[in-house]
Amino acid sequence: MKKNKSNHLAKTRFLKAYYVTFKILSRYIILLLVSKFFDGERGIRIFERAHLKSARQIIATLLALKGLYIKLGQTLSAMTHVLPATFTKELELLQDQVPPHPFEEVNERFMADFGQPADKLFKTIDPEPIASASLGQVHVATHHNGAKLAVKLQYPNIDKLITRDLKTIKNIFSIIDFLFPSYNIRAVYDELSVVVLEELDYINEAKNIETIASNYKDQDNIVFPEVFHELTSHKVLTQSFIEGVKITHVEELSKYPVDTSQLAVDLIHFYCKQVFVDGIYHADPHPGNIVITPEGKIAMLDFGAVATVSPSMRQGMTMFVEGLIKKDSRALTQAIKMMGFIAKKDDEETLDRVVEYFYNKISGIKIDSFKNLDITQFQNLNDLIELKKMDINLADLTSLFVVPRDWIMLERTVVLMTGLTAELDEKLNPVEIVVPYVEKFLLGDDHKRLAEILLSTSKDIIISYINLPDDIRKLARKLRVDGLKVQNTDMKKELSGVRRSITMLATAFLACTSAVLSYLFYTDGLANQGFRFETGCYFFGALFILMLLRR
Repeated sequence: MKKNKSNHLAKTRFLKAYYVTFKILSRYIILLLVSKFFDGERGIRIFERAHLKSARQIIATLLALKGLYIKLGQTLSAMTHVLPATFTKELELLQDQVPPHPFEEVNERFMADFGQPADKLFKTIDPEPIASASLGQVHVATHHNGAKLAVKLQYPNIDKLITRDLKTIKNIFSIIDFLFPSYNIRAVYDELSVVVLEELDYINEAKNIETIASNYKDQDNIVFPEVFHELTSHKVLTQSFIEGVKITHVEELSKYPVDTSQLAVDLIHFYCKQVFVDGIYHADPHPGNIVITPEGKIAMLDFGAVATVSPSMRQGMTMFVEGLIKKDSRALTQAIKMMGFIAKKDDEETLDRVVEYFYNKISGIKIDSFKNLDITQFQNLNDLIELKKMDINLADLTSLFVVPRDWIMLERTVVLMTGLTAELDEKLNPVEIVVPYVEKFLLGDDHKRLAEILLSTSKDIIISYINLPDDIRKLARKLRVDGLKVQNTDMKKELSGVRRSITMLATAFLACTSAVLSYLFYTDGLANQGFRFETGCYFFGALFILMLLRR
């Protein structure tokens, strides 16, 4: 009976995930079909409204499905390079809070991993968890030596649920990748699955704690939990319990011997050392993961998400700064490639144009202006409209770049830290603290290196004034490297025909899928959902026939 109930639950979750996926895909297919009737700015705004509606539907579905889906949503919130800002902002609000499982059920995890019940492993353990989520919960316990412990564990049989959910998510991403191949959604799934599985391996998290803690063994203002390895497994993490309050609970912090402004400064130094000196850092610094102890020390929790700065990323960042100083867009392009923003198709010309466009936007910004810099100005509708005028559309951008995981984690960490320090001290200018770390990170202690860059820049400036104008030099370089290319205007007609064929194929695919899902829902006794997909089948089928007749 229990097995049948579990299978029915799994089937219901499967159908619900597919139902919402095809509902949202249908919305975007229709929008793509009618978007050609709107001008650039109006069309983009219509898509923005669709993004907001879709994001809210996704969040409601993730909360209903629970399990790995919530972890998926939280991870997707960092995918700013793939998802529109509307999506990521909504997903950032996703909270994984569910009623706890009974302790008798949780005890099965201890039996499975250690062969003993909780009351044998610990001197005492509180049956009521202090936190619970879709995949597990946290209990307070006492070690036999008297130490207070925090025991984080995953629910029994969670592996089967994770396996099923990952398979469903992979299939959904494959469908989206089929319909929208230029967005490389399949690669996003590969990245997501790695991130999620790493965060669910508590042995890996224990190693992360000890690695980062070892870099601060000489600093007494930062504390880390101590791992109890004999009570830790891949699904159970036992660590010392750290007393304190969340860093953003300012009223409670007033009872502690801390100055919030100094706390913000210490936090920036703490993260700068991790990123620019140690090369490994805690990649999820939201307020719930940072507490202040009664002694006023900073304590970090939850080391499931930890990232590193790879050698290629470091070299690329160094070259990028050199390119900015020399005003060399070609060097910027090479730096972007070195950092891992690898082009998915060989289109150097478009890549150079995109880099030069954004370089021109930031070239006039001075260091002392960064405090008031609004990053969203580089992610707004005007950028897409201006690039469209340059004959560069969103599909071109997404087909050019694969944003590396290193950068995704770093960008998310910077955004979280910026918001956190601003909440502690809104007058603080983080750039004043960060710049010395960046200088040393990029140039080291060798000041001759900076002198060489500046000397080279001076030479380039002099040459640029006595040589050919910039546009002519670029044309000469282009002819030398790529030769002369003649554009065939008939290709546009051929490409238009290919696009129509792809749209027809996608419409036929949606019609067939709607028919299959309608059948599955009807056989499962869900008549309302079955009727909706039956209607969808008729709609997409009629649309396909109409497109076929007009071809």
